[in-house]
Amino acid sequence: MSEKTISLIAKTKNDYVITVKGNHKNLYQRIQDLSNSSKPESCFLEQDNSHGRKISRKIEVFKVRKNERQGFENLRRVIKVERKGSRGDKTYEETAYYISSLTESAQVFAKIIRGHWKIENQLHWVKDVIFEEDKTHIPHPKLSQREITERKNQSEHKNKHKERKKAFEKQ
Repeated sequence: MSEKTISLIAKTKNDYVITVKGNHKNLYQRIQDLSNSSKPESCFLEQDNSHGRKISRKIEVFKVRKNERQGFENLRRVIKVERKGSRGDKTYEETAYYISSLTESAQVFAKIIRGHWKIENQLHWVKDVIFEEDKTHIPHPKLSQREITERKNQSEHKNKHKERKKAFEKQ
């Protein structure tokens, strides 16, 4: 997410919680440095044993001082999420970072972030399972984008017809 987009979000008086990935090297490094050198103002631990896996999450929230914002309007908090889990005999560990204009507790940020994951997972399930997007091999990037757009339109059209059918059956 660019500074320009964040500025637009701030100007329209909206808030944000945005994932910061490694491709934003400077920001990512600043966030890592902040989380490694500061004490979190809020911390939340949660465990989940479902769907054949065990996951523990540690969410830490760090306050961002004005002099640390450097071009990111309304940046108030950095959120660090450490995930450790296992499924069967496979284990994993990962750390994700987020920036936000909100000043919530770690527990509230955990709910916000999990809500986003749920939406992402549902969207990708449709794309992967229904449209077999992972199996699609379209060599030209513009053709690929057209194909994705067409599949999305088909999915929306299909959902509209399902809703109409349900409404008709209720009558």
